[in-house]
Amino acid sequence: MARTRTQIRQLTVQQLGLPFIEGTSGTGTVTTLVDTPDLSQFRDDALIGSWIYISDGSPNFRDLQITDSAQSTGTLTFIPELSAVTSARTYEVLPFSATAIHQSIDTSLTQLYDMGLLVREFTFRGIVVGSPLYNANFELWSTTTTVDGWGGEGAGVTQTRTRNDANIAGSETSMGLVSNSGSEGRLTLSDPWRRFMWDMKGQTVKFYCWVKSSNSSHARIGISNGSSITYSDYHSGDGDWNLLSVEYASALSDTSLFPCLVVADTNTSYFADCWMQGGGDITEYPWPIALAPDGPSSMAMVSQGANTTDAVGDMRQLGRRRPVLDWSYVLDHTYSFPSATSLQRGILVLPPGLPHGERMLMQCVGPFTLPTADTEAVEVTLPESLMLAKMAARSLLERRLLQLPLSTRRVYEEMMQRLAGDVGALSSGHGQSSDVVSFGPAMN
Repeated sequence: MARTRTQIRQLTVQQLGLPFIEGTSGTGTVTTLVDTPDLSQFRDDALIGSWIYISDGSPNFRDLQITDSAQSTGTLTFIPELSAVTSARTYEVLPFSATAIHQSIDTSLTQLYDMGLLVREFTFRGIVVGSPLYNANFELWSTTTTVDGWGGEGAGVTQTRTRNDANIAGSETSMGLVSNSGSEGRLTLSDPWRRFMWDMKGQTVKFYCWVKSSNSSHARIGISNGSSITYSDYHSGDGDWNLLSVEYASALSDTSLFPCLVVADTNTSYFADCWMQGGGDITEYPWPIALAPDGPSSMAMVSQGANTTDAVGDMRQLGRRRPVLDWSYVLDHTYSFPSATSLQRGILVLPPGLPHGERMLMQCVGPFTLPTADTEAVEVTLPESLMLAKMAARSLLERRLLQLPLSTRRVYEEMMQRLAGDVGALSSGHGQSSDVVSFGPAMN
């Protein structure tokens, strides 16, 4: 069970015991919001200093501070002035700005992960033996519309992150692509990740990718040598997943070597788990460090069949898992002088001699998603979301503490102590419910 940012924000506010209102506005202006049924519950001036959060539409400001509230008309006056009236807007009245609440949620998620109290356990399927493609199952995204480590070429493409619906394949994320015009748009592996492919030059390499499309002569894949592209056949357009493949005899004189995902027009096609084969004995694989900063905790390899004639293969049922033990994970901090900036990268080192084409199934522990939109979800259960909300509420009170008079400060300190105690109690029992014996009718 996951919780959206909206659910976590509202749960956080509930822990504070301060006024919280949610509703839809009536007729308003660019400086007032009116909701007679809900806002008339509060006496004149009771909501001054609170914040309005406009949660729908595209207002030029979403956080609005209340400067006046009138009970008789259910009217709130706010700053700054909007560019459009507030009629029929979904809104929340919050004791802190939504921006501050979201920042506290992000900070608390990071702190709870660092303390080992709230971690995301998952299986990473993005590495295939012999294929040093970065983020090859498109699990890691820089933003909601930009997959990490890949970039547009040709007419360019618009990317859509897809999870938990009919358009995912072997891994838990797939990518919808449309061309930015009526001509061919491509998504290609970007630098610095292309350098992991350079040692495959001079050999015959194959590129595979699961593709789903409802349009024929629209979606395909390719291998670029830096000056030309060798393409696969087009997807059949049957609306199902096809395993596309393309083969290229590379030369040592090639200026580059990287894969391409290709769409011909503005119809959406979906791309998932991809890999390359044929490049010799590959031992170093770039790791998506943001997903699991400490690397995998264990791994096994499984066989995946591929029938290139019929464009089918094994997607999920991959047979017996065989443990891999002789591996290592290396963190590389690159220091840039004199700018005093550093860049951290992770490298997974697999033992030589593993059979090419075997998919690695790796158990990992990583931080939870930091949501950037109200509809985005954090992968927490209801008890975990309560612990997160209490931690975020305490963080909000702490930020406000130094701005308060002494008498109010003492009240906030008492609330912070209570919230800290609740977090401790929740964390001590975290995960233990699964170990409790359930007594049913057959047990006396």
